[in-house]
Amino acid sequence: MSDSAADRNLLAGMLALQLDFVTREQFLAASTEWRRRRDTPLADILAQQGALNDAESKLLNSLVDAHLARHAGDAAASLAALDVTGATRDVVTAAGLEDWQQTLSLAPAAYDPHATGAPMALDSDAASDRAGDSTNVPSPHSETIAQPAAPNRREVEVRGAVEGHVPLSTPAAVRYSVLKMFSRGGLGMVSLARDVELNREVALKEILAKHADSDEARQRFLVEAEITGSLEHPGVVPVYGLGQYADGRPFYAMRFIRGDNMQIAIDEYHRGQAGGTGAERELHFRQLLGRFIDVCNAIEYAHNRCVLHRDLKPGNIMLGKYGETLVVDWGLAKVIGEEIGPTDTVELPVRPMAAEHSTATQMGLIVGTPAYMSPEQAMGQIDQLGPATDIYSLGATLFHLITGEAPFARSDRSTLLEDVRAGRFEPPREVLPSIPRPLEAICLKAMARDPRERYLTARTLADDVERYLADEPVTAYEEPWRVRTWRWMKRRRALVMSTLAALLVTAAALAVGLVWSQAAQRRESALRTQAERNLDKARQAVDDYFTNVSEDTLLDQPGMQTLRKNLLSSAQTYYEDFLAENESNPALRDELAAAEYNLGRILHDLGERDAAGEHFATAVRLADAAYQAAPGDAQKMLLANAVNALGGARLATGQIADAREQFARSATLRQELVDAEPGNQEYQRKLANSLMNQGLAELASGPEHTDAAIAFFEAAQTVRRDALNDPDDFAQQVDLGKGFNNLARLYRDSEQAELALSAVADADVAFRRALDLSPRSLDAQEQLAQNVQMWGELLAAADDHAAAELKLQAAYDAFAQLHEENPAVIDYEDLLLTSTVRLAQSQLALGKLESAAAHAADAAPVLRAIVTEVPDDIFFGEDLALALAVQGECAAKAGDAAAARPLLSEAIELLRSLEPESPTAEAEADRLSEQYADVLSENAEQ
Repeated sequence: MSDSAADRNLLAGMLALQLDFVTREQFLAASTEWRRRRDTPLADILAQQGALNDAESKLLNSLVDAHLARHAGDAAASLAALDVTGATRDVVTAAGLEDWQQTLSLAPAAYDPHATGAPMALDSDAASDRAGDSTNVPSPHSETIAQPAAPNRREVEVRGAVEGHVPLSTPAAVRYSVLKMFSRGGLGMVSLARDVELNREVALKEILAKHADSDEARQRFLVEAEITGSLEHPGVVPVYGLGQYADGRPFYAMRFIRGDNMQIAIDEYHRGQAGGTGAERELHFRQLLGRFIDVCNAIEYAHNRCVLHRDLKPGNIMLGKYGETLVVDWGLAKVIGEEIGPTDTVELPVRPMAAEHSTATQMGLIVGTPAYMSPEQAMGQIDQLGPATDIYSLGATLFHLITGEAPFARSDRSTLLEDVRAGRFEPPREVLPSIPRPLEAICLKAMARDPRERYLTARTLADDVERYLADEPVTAYEEPWRVRTWRWMKRRRALVMSTLAALLVTAAALAVGLVWSQAAQRRESALRTQAERNLDKARQAVDDYFTNVSEDTLLDQPGMQTLRKNLLSSAQTYYEDFLAENESNPALRDELAAAEYNLGRILHDLGERDAAGEHFATAVRLADAAYQAAPGDAQKMLLANAVNALGGARLATGQIADAREQFARSATLRQELVDAEPGNQEYQRKLANSLMNQGLAELASGPEHTDAAIAFFEAAQTVRRDALNDPDDFAQQVDLGKGFNNLARLYRDSEQAELALSAVADADVAFRRALDLSPRSLDAQEQLAQNVQMWGELLAAADDHAAAELKLQAAYDAFAQLHEENPAVIDYEDLLLTSTVRLAQSQLALGKLESAAAHAADAAPVLRAIVTEVPDDIFFGEDLALALAVQGECAAKAGDAAAARPLLSEAIELLRSLEPESPTAEAEADRLSEQYADVLSENAEQ
C-alpha cells in the first residue's frame, strides 16, 4: 500500500509536467530534494528552487486538491485520468522513488506510442522555449479576461471547418520507430525517431493527446506542417512526410537537426565561453552575423511565398554543426492572401489545404514572444501584420546578438507589453557601449516603431549587414568624415603608400643635397628648425586631444567618467614629459606656460587641487614673462586664463585675499581684450566668467561683502544677456543659467525675495534650453535640479507650500535619477540627501505626515553615518538635525509623544552644537524648543 503523502506529491509532479509548469530536469531536481524532505510538499520545493513562482505553487496545490476530490481521494484514479504515457513513466522511473513507481504501476496505461514503436509527437520549438517566452493575451482594448493558456501555446492562421478536409494516408504510421522523446511544447512533442524505410534518424512531431480531440488544434497542427513542408529553402527545416494514426491524430516527420539554437551560441559568445584570442572572438562574432544573414534570406524567401513567421527569435533558429542555419517553429506562421514583397521567383504562394477548413484568428489576440514581437503585433492588430512584422523581429534578434540580451530584458514584466507597444527599450550602445555605431543603426532601423520606417524587405536588411562585414558604408548610418577618409585611404592603400614613399624619397634627396651643399652650421640650423616644427605639430596634436577630451560632453556622461579620467591621464603624461625636457629653453616660454596651464586643468579635473594650484602658479610666471617679451592678444589671453585659474585654485583652498587679487587681474586683462575686439564672443564669455568669479570671492569674504558680490554678478549677467545669449549655444546657456542661479542665492541671502524668485525663473529657462541642446549633459542636469530645488525653498519661505512641494518633488526626482545612473559620483548622493530632507520639510508643512516622515527616515541613517565619519561638516550635521526634527514633529502632530521626544531632543542638541558655524541653527533650535515645549517637558519630568 503506497503512502498517501507520496501519492499526493506524485500527483502534484504529474500535473506540473502535464501542464508544462516544469521541465523534466526541474521535476527530477525537486524529486531528489523531496526524498530528503518528505514533510515538505513537492509544489513548495519547486517554488523554493525557482521552478514555480508563489502563485503557480498555490495553483498547483489547489489543482491537486480538486483532482483528488473529483476522484474520491484515489490517487491511482487521478493519475490514470492524466493520460500517463510511457514518456511520463520514464521520468518517474528516473526519479528513483519506489513508492511513486508502485502507485503509478496501479494506474492503467494510456495510449503510448513508445510501447508500439508508433510515432510520437514533435514540436520543433520545444527545445528552445520555456513557459512565458511566448504569450497569448487580450489586446489592450479588450475587457475580456482570458483563461490561462497552456505554456508555449502556438496560434496558426486557420479558416473554415474540418468537414470536407482531404483524408491523410495512414501507412506512414508504421514507417517511423520512436527512439526517445526529445522535448515537449504546448501543442505537440518532439521525438527522435528512425525512418525504417531509409534507415535514418528523423525528428517526429505528433499532436499531444490532450489536444487530439480538438478539431481546431488538429487544423493548426496540419497548417504548421503544410507551411513548413511547402517552404523548400536551405534555411527552413525540410519535412519528409505527413500522416495520421487510425484514430485521426496527425503527425509529421522532418529533419533532425544536430546542433544548438542561436540563443545558446549568442550566450556562449557574450559569456566568453567561445574562448580564443581577440581575433578569434572577432571571427566568431562575424560568423554569427553571417548566420543572421542566412536567417534574413530564409525569411525573404518565406515572404515571397506569402508566409509570415510571426515568432522569430534566437531560440527558433537552429545552427547545425556543418554550417546549416535553419528557421524552425512555424507554428504561428500566417499565410497572406497575396504576394507581400517584390519577387523574381517563379514559385507560387503557399496555400495549405488545412487552412481552408479552419477558423480565422481572432482580432485583438496577441501571439508571439513579447521581447521580440513588433508593436503592432503586441497591440493585437492582426490585419496590419506584414513583412515589416518579421523584419522588426529580425531586428530584435540582431539586438540580442550584438548586446547579449533581448531588447526588453530590462523591462518589468508588468509593463513589458506596454514597453513593446511604445517602443521603449535601451538602444544597443547604452546596453553595450563597444557596439559599432553602424550595427546599432541597422538594429534601430529594423526595430523602428513605425513599420514604414523599417527596412522594406528582409533582403535589404541582410544587405546592410553584409555591407558592415565588408567594411562598406551602411544605408542606416551616415558616417563622420574621418571614417570616410580613413576608408578612402584603406581602399587606395597602394596609392597612399606610393605617395608617402615618394615624399620620403624626396625628403631624403633634399637631405642629401643639404649635406653636400651646406656647411655644418647651416645643417645644424636646418635640423633644429625641423625639430621645432615637429615639436609644434606634436604639441598641437596633444593640445587638440586634451581640448577634445576635456570639452567632449559624451565623455562626461553616465558610464564614461572612468574613460575620461584615463584619457586625461594620458594627456597629463605628455605634458609632464614635455615640461621635463624643455624647462630650460627660454624660446619655448609660451609653449611651457600653456603646458603648465593645461596640466593644472587636468589635475583639477582629476581632483588633485593642491597640485593643480602649483602648476597654475608656474603657468602665470611663464605666461607673464612671455607676454612681457612679446606682447600680443594670444599671449594676453593665455596670461588671463592662467591668472583666472590660479584665482580659482586659491579660492578652493581658502586663500580668499589672493583669490580676489587674481580674479581682479584676470578681469582687467580680459576687459582689455574685449575693448580691442568687442565682437569676439570668446573674449566676452571669458570676461563674464572673471566678473562672476570676483563675485564669488566677495561672497566668500563674508556677509558684509554681499552687496559687492551682487554688483559683480549683475555685471557678469549684463555681459551675458547683451553679448552671449544665443539660444542655440549650449555653453552660453549654461553660463547664463549659472549666473542667474548665483544671483538668486545672493538675493535670497539679502532678503530680496521677489528678485530671487525672478532670477531663479530666468535660470530655469536657460538651463532647460541647454538641456534641449544636450539632453545627456550631467552638468546641465545637476544645475537645473539645484536651481529647481532653490526655487522650491524660496516658495516655501514665502509660505506657498503647495507650489514648493511640486518644485521640491521635481528636484528630488532629478537627483534620484542622477544618483541611480551615476552611483560612483558621491556628490549626487549628497545632493539627493539634502533634497530628500527639503521635500520632507515641505510635506510636513502641508500636513502630509506619512510622506514627510518616510522621506526623513530614508535620509536620517545615511546622514548619521556621514556625520559620524566627517563630524566637522556642518552641512551634513544640519541636514541630519532637520531630518530628525521632521520625524519628531510628524510623531508629535500624530499624537505619539513618546516617539517624538527622543527625536526632537536629539535634533535640538545637534542644532545647538552647530550654532557657532550655522547661521540658522540657533533659530531652528529655539523654534523647536518653544513649539514642542509640552512634549519635551514630559520627557524632562521623567
